[in-house]
Amino acid sequence: MSASQCFDIASISQRLRYNFLIGAIVPRPIAVVGTVSPEGLLNLAPFSFFNGVGSEPMLISFCPANRVDGSLKDTHRNVMPIAEGGTGCFSVSVASYAIARQVVDSGEELAYGVSEFEAVGLTPVVGTHIAAPRVLEAPISFECVTHAVHSFAPGIAGGANMVIGRVVAVHCAPALLDKWMHVDAAQLDAVGRMGERFYCTTRDRFLF
Repeated sequence: MSASQCFDIASISQRLRYNFLIGAIVPRPIAVVGTVSPEGLLNLAPFSFFNGVGSEPMLISFCPANRVDGSLKDTHRNVMPIAEGGTGCFSVSVASYAIARQVVDSGEELAYGVSEFEAVGLTPVVGTHIAAPRVLEAPISFECVTHAVHSFAPGIAGGANMVIGRVVAVHCAPALLDKWMHVDAAQLDAVGRMGERFYCTTRDRFLF
């Protein structure tokens, strides 16, 4: 391979930075985030800037970027603490291959108040510990209360934000788990996000 080329990030547009980031950091897990507005409107959206943070306390994070006009996405508005106009909670469902098409379609921008659950044919189930809905068809779902929200470029198009949630309950198909709560990767059949509009399965595995 030839010598690498260096790019000064300050000279690259936000759009091109995004293209490079999602093509270089692969594959990425997909958080299928369910939220509810203070008015009771349900929302569902996928985010591939997502991962676990730690197990004590059990935390997960996802990163909703600002809209092109710099405003907050519906998911971001909904997860904000109650004192800041949100409902302070959200669910994260795992994107399995069986629901991959619906997950991708839920990322299309709809008018405020239109439920992505209904639009893509997934079933909302209100949480046992939170008001936000999870995806019934997902093999694993996490119920979270909002722990922290960090905004790094408020009002800027594509501005980065990080939402950290404290997991208060987990829903999992019993067949996926052994007595040590190891998850059967084959049965989970999760999908990952690649660059551009490409996705991948997680069916090829190896040991070292």
